[in-house]
Amino acid sequence: MGLGMDLRGAVERNEVGYVESELEKVMGKGAAGSGVADGALMLDEADEDGRTLLHEACVHKNGGEMVELLLRAGCDVRVADGAGLTPLHVAATVGALSTVRALLQRLMPLHEALPQRQRKTQLINARSNDARLTALHRAASKGHAAVVNELIQAGAYLDAKDKYQNTPLMRAAGSGYTAVMSLLMDAGADTRPINNEGDNALHVACENAHEAAALLLWTSEHGKALRMARNNAELLPREVANDSLKSKLVSCSAEQ
Repeated sequence: MGLGMDLRGAVERNEVGYVESELEKVMGKGAAGSGVADGALMLDEADEDGRTLLHEACVHKNGGEMVELLLRAGCDVRVADGAGLTPLHVAATVGALSTVRALLQRLMPLHEALPQRQRKTQLINARSNDARLTALHRAASKGHAAVVNELIQAGAYLDAKDKYQNTPLMRAAGSGYTAVMSLLMDAGADTRPINNEGDNALHVACENAHEAAALLLWTSEHGKALRMARNNAELLPREVANDSLKSKLVSCSAEQ
């Protein structure tokens, strides 16, 4: 039996009690807590956009209880939608910490069972179809520091590159999220990669006038190399900064 609109709608509205009751009706009393479906309900049936019930549940920042219910009922944590987004991508984007933790608990054994060479591109590090974003890219670009920390602890690939060759650190720098940047750098993220424009993370921070982010990179372990790197337009990071930021960078150099 396919999924009813009432059930999908209830998941979208985060109505945990109703969903639990409906799952028990179809799967048998207690089955929603056992992870054993009787085949009557296609839990991973997707809508026209390829989104499953689990995708819908992950949209809610406080949807952890619903997600755990669906996982216990047997929803597949690995299914990607039409855009290549997994439930982990969705939860990371909205900063749903409890949901991310529940998903990672299911994903970790699967991830650790993969051959080493596949771990950088699958499951926890799965990429979206077009922009080639990982869950870490999406959390970093939104400034969700707690989620970024969970992903780091789970073994997310710190230096993954998206379609434009931006790393999670570069995306955080472009939005000025210094807490996220510090987490990534402390975990060992490389500050030196360049994107398709030849920009490193310092270029990106300067281009977007994020003073704190630029200063964090300017004074980092590889700060000197970052400062002296030229992009495809032959510009140094300070040369793409506005006058105010450029002045602060010059002052910072004089103090060192």
